[in-house]
Order: sequence, then C-alpha cells, then structure tokens
Amino acid sequence: MNITRKKVIVYIIMVIIIVILSIIIIKLFNNYFNNHGQNIPNMPLKGDRSNIYSCENYKVCNQNDIIPSIGLPCDCYFSEGYWEARSKFRTAVSKIEGAELHTLIVIPNSDYTIDIAVINGTMGLMVHTSGIHGVEGYAGSAIQLALLDRLQNKSRNGQPTIVLIHAYNPFGMAHFRRWNENNVDLNRNAMLKSDGDIIRSRDPNIAGYMDLTNAFNPSRKPSLYDAYIRLPLSMIYHSIINGSDNIKHAMVAAQYVDPKGIFYGGDRLEKSHVLIWNWMDRFANKQAVSWIDVHTGLGNSGEDTLLCDGGDVMKTHTRWYPGVPKVQNETKGEGDVGGGYELTRGFNRELFTQKFRNKNAKIHHMTQEFGTLSGHMVARALILENQAYNYAPNEQAYWATFTRDAFYVRTPEWKQSIIDRGVIFAEQAIERSRITSKELNGS
Repeated sequence: MNITRKKVIVYIIMVIIIVILSIIIIKLFNNYFNNHGQNIPNMPLKGDRSNIYSCENYKVCNQNDIIPSIGLPCDCYFSEGYWEARSKFRTAVSKIEGAELHTLIVIPNSDYTIDIAVINGTMGLMVHTSGIHGVEGYAGSAIQLALLDRLQNKSRNGQPTIVLIHAYNPFGMAHFRRWNENNVDLNRNAMLKSDGDIIRSRDPNIAGYMDLTNAFNPSRKPSLYDAYIRLPLSMIYHSIINGSDNIKHAMVAAQYVDPKGIFYGGDRLEKSHVLIWNWMDRFANKQAVSWIDVHTGLGNSGEDTLLCDGGDVMKTHTRWYPGVPKVQNETKGEGDVGGGYELTRGFNRELFTQKFRNKNAKIHHMTQEFGTLSGHMVARALILENQAYNYAPNEQAYWATFTRDAFYVRTPEWKQSIIDRGVIFAEQAIERSRITSKELNGS
C-alpha cells in the first residue's frame, strides 16, 4: 500500500471519528442548545439592583399541584433568584407564632445576608442548612419553605428546637456560583486554625489537581467554542487518559494555593463560617443534635443520597431515616456519589461537630445530596462560570446560567422530588432528635 493511499485511509478514519464525536456532543448538550440564554433575575456582579425580585406572598403556585406523600404544593417554594428566596423565607418565618428571625450580614455595606429561623422547643436540636455552595441553595431554600409551612400551628411541646439557616453563602446563591465572594469553596474551608494549617501545608498535588490545573482553570475568558467543543473534547480525552474517577478525585480534593482556581479552600476561615460558629454558641450544650446540609449536583437526577462520615449514622440509619435511597461514607470515598472524597477536608461537618461541648452528645451531621446532571456537565459548568468570574466579569451573568442549570434542574419532576424527600428527611431528623433527647434524659 503506497503512502498516498495510507494517508487517504487515515483521513477517512479521522473524519468518521470527528462526525461520531460531533453527534455525541450535540446529543450531550442538546438541552443547552435549546435552553441557554434565558433571562434570569441574576444581579450583575456590580451595578443596578432595581430589578431584583421582591415576593411578599410566596403562595402563588397552583394549589392543585399537590405532592401526595406530604400534602403540599410544589412549585411555589422554588425561586429564580436569591432575593426572591430570601423574601419568601422571611415571610414564611413571620407566619409562625413565636418563631425568631435572625439576620447576619456577610459582606459589610451590602445586602448579602444569612437568615436564620429559630423555632424553640424543649427536646434536642435539629439544624437545616441551605446554600453553603451558593447556587445549590435553591433546593435547600425550597425545602425550608415547605417545612415552615408544615410547622405552622403545630405544638412545640416535647419537640426539638428547629434552626433553619438560609443561604449560608448568599453571594454565591445570588450569582449562581458554587464559590463565595472570595472564590472560596465553603465546604473545603470549614476548619479551625490547627486543622487548616495541617491541610494547607500538604502537597498541593496530593490528589493530582495540579497535573490537571490547565484543564480545570483556563486563564482566559470563556467562549462558546470552550462550552461546546474544547471542554467536552478535553473531558473525553482526560477521561480516557486519566479515568473519570481520578479526575473527580483530583477535583473534589480541592486546592489551597490558587485563589482563582476552582475548588479553592481559602487561606483562613471564611466570614460565613465565623458568623455561624459564633451564633451557634447558644446551642453548644445540646446533646441530641441532627444536622442536615442540603446539596445538589451528584447522583441520579432528583434522587437523594445521604452522605456521612460513617459512625452512628451508618449504624442506625435504617432506624431513623427509613426510605433514604442510598447512604454512603464519603470520608472513606465509598459509593457512586461519595466516591473520591477520601482526601477531601474542610467539610462543614468537620467544623460544627466540634461546636457541641457535651461529652454525651449524640450528633448526626449529614449531607443530603440531590442528583442533577451528569458529572461531566456539572464540571463543565463550574469551569466556564469560574473563567467568566475571573476573566470576563461583565459576562458572568450569562455563564452563570450554566451553573444554574447544572445545580438547579427546574423541571416539575425534579422539584417534586426535592420537596418530597427533603421534607420527609427533615421530619425524620426532627423525630430522631426528639426521641434521642428523651433517651439521654432517661424519660
């Protein structure tokens, strides 16, 4: 076979490969070709706030759209922007007799706040947090609103105190970012100084992050070519060369050296953590504590996974949380959702389990993770939005639609699953705190 004929065969093979890859890419990103660029109430990073949504009465949904298992409507609990969600939350708290509303300002001279509802009880404590990862907060916020609806006119006698922490990372939630105002991942940052010093001094390439930093953190503004050609092909290439599990492992282990990079854990405890740490002092002597931290992004769409550090949660989950689809120990990197996290540190759980001083305290601190899109789609969205935030801030609002859609699947089926499972799990945690408190007190 002569050289010319060989070249022709090679060219034909290359054309076939390109055609196949193009079909895969178009199918993979079909939803984005159809849906991106919708107008959303996402405030520019700087500029006029006159168009921010304000919603004083959040019950505006179709009351016939009822979730059978909990008897509540669905869509009215979800919001299209942070300020809308916050207004709904404040209104819902005001409707519960005796409920307290606390507001913590995260960024001085701004309107980015963490809002906390406290419904006092007598037996134990249940804490529910939304929005540690900003854009993921729309699911947690909706669950909190539905739970507040369920708590109206209910007796608090013999019930635990309920604390709902809304929009832990308000800047990220407002701008559909996973990271906060300092580009820090708050769920890699939750460490006291002694623990933080150890983690920040370890090899920055311990999980292979630095080997892939050029792929994770392009130092230029994003483009549609990046979104639909370069990044998908890059992910296919690295998945073949390195393996998808290894890429996830490198990414989620985080890094503490590049302030502009994705999954940056910061160089000190961030303001949101400091505020909540100090505010939680009032509950430091509680013994029966159940804490749910709501996240989205990993797993089958609409299905929740209970992530924990093993221990008592793994041993007793069938007693306290029947019906949860999956329970995985993420500190050991187990399972399809929890896999790859064995080197990850700075989880909110690691910090706040140290807050409760009673040596007899029984604490369940759990992540309820709801699936959205595929891992590749989620990673692609994070990279693109972070490129825009750092290198094209005037275009960030557009690229934030990618992260919004990756972490907030606004379909009726997904929303119904979030409310259904979110409320059921929260009420199970409330009951667990109540019974555990009675057992600890010998009553």
